[in-house]
Amino acid sequence: MRRSLAIGALTTLLISLTAGSALATGDHPAPDAEETGAEQFVPVDPAFYDEVVQAEACGSIVTITAGDVREVEERVTELATGEVLVEFRGAATVDLVRESDGAVIDELDISGPGYELQRTVGNEVRITNVLYGASLLFPYAGSAVDIAAFEEAGIPDLAYFTAPEESVEVEIVVDAETGEPLEVEFDEIDAELVDLCWLFDHRPW
Repeated sequence: MRRSLAIGALTTLLISLTAGSALATGDHPAPDAEETGAEQFVPVDPAFYDEVVQAEACGSIVTITAGDVREVEERVTELATGEVLVEFRGAATVDLVRESDGAVIDELDISGPGYELQRTVGNEVRITNVLYGASLLFPYAGSAVDIAAFEEAGIPDLAYFTAPEESVEVEIVVDAETGEPLEVEFDEIDAELVDLCWLFDHRPW
């Protein structure tokens, strides 16, 4: 899972992906990769699904792993500006486990498309991450920068939205050498975010 998507850069900022729909719609279209001779979408490396992510949410640590649906595709394009555009789509689900009591949310749909636009400035990599529904947003465990971004934006620490026309845009700055986040800011939230923590206590299984 890429870092931006989780905090959703939330990178992989967790994973947000879609099957078949247009990759970027609404007010946040991705830069035009077609004009640069971009490659076709290809399945992500299978190792992508092996990554285990821990979020600091719901008064505990929440462990997030890939679910049974694993149909993510990506396309990486180097633009004429020198920026790198990473587009992703494809059906996907995740499983969430709350460490404090073992409560589970099983096979949560995160099949919303999205993209990351990356540019290097000195010793920093600046990332614009745009996610569409269905997507999951959360702060990485132990990341003060992520946690502060959620608090400043006033959104739940396990936030979820499903409508494909809704979107969230996050600006992230990471250290080019270590990959550690230096700054995280929710730039635009055009989505009705739901606090998923309640689902741990009201799940039907």
